[in-house]
Amino acid sequence: MKKYLTYEEFGAIGDGVHDDFDAIIACHNKANEMGISVKANDNAEYYIGGADKSAIVKTDVDFGNAKFIIDDRSVERIQ
Repeated sequence: MKKYLTYEEFGAIGDGVHDDFDAIIACHNKANEMGISVKANDNAEYYIGGADKSAIVKTDVDFGNAKFIIDDRSVERIQ
């Protein structure tokens, strides 16, 4: 049995340019279903676009030295 899943298994590129959010969401959904951890690639820069979506994290995550770029330019600000 696998001990962990990776974002790359679900299509993440991790180059800081391509939007990896759908892959991150899919990875966490499957990890939640299987009850196993997620491990990020230490050398990756995961880009998370501004889409109105959420990743639900219910298992352990090893973020290691990975970087996450969160694009919030189009997020509506509440005043």
